[in-house]
Amino acid sequence: MEGRRAWFERHGAAHPVTVAEIGGGVAGWGSLSPFHARSAYRLTVENSVYLRPDHQRRGLGTLLLRDLVARARAGGHHTIIAGIDAEQPGSVALH
Repeated sequence: MEGRRAWFERHGAAHPVTVAEIGGGVAGWGSLSPFHARSAYRLTVENSVYLRPDHQRRGLGTLLLRDLVARARAGGHHTIIAGIDAEQPGSVALH
């Protein structure tokens, strides 16, 4: 729990977390995180999108990613990077 709390504390207006709810439950979430501590990367963020398996392939990942891109632009970020596991075809298709 302490690690999760610290993770949330590192996020905020410049590095938001978006939660998607369906029927009162969490269906998925997306976040922007700092990519690298070097000053040259200060306008670069990494995105993460996670969906519950029973909510995949319904367009929710696309909605979360679009929201993150809009928030990155509004926050003045210039580059968004995603580390994608090549064994996850849904992630490859989304990005």
